[in-house]
Amino acid sequence: MAKEQPKRKPPISPTPEARDNEILKRLGNGLRISEIAADLGISARAVETALYRQRRKRNARTLAHLAVMIERDKTASEAE
Repeated sequence: MAKEQPKRKPPISPTPEARDNEILKRLGNGLRISEIAADLGISARAVETALYRQRRKRNARTLAHLAVMIERDKTASEAE
């Protein structure tokens, strides 16, 4: 008997920029790539691609560096 797959949620955002923002928000909250993918109803590869784009855009060397940058941005926006 085959294991039942959980139903996927439809992607939250229609545009790549909005989806990237949702992915970054979840990465900043400490979720793993697989958890982000399941939460948004997209593949883990799509999450990896979005994070790669954001790493290049922000000149982050690693995923950990990107996460630190996101946390720094979040802290700065809360201070304002």
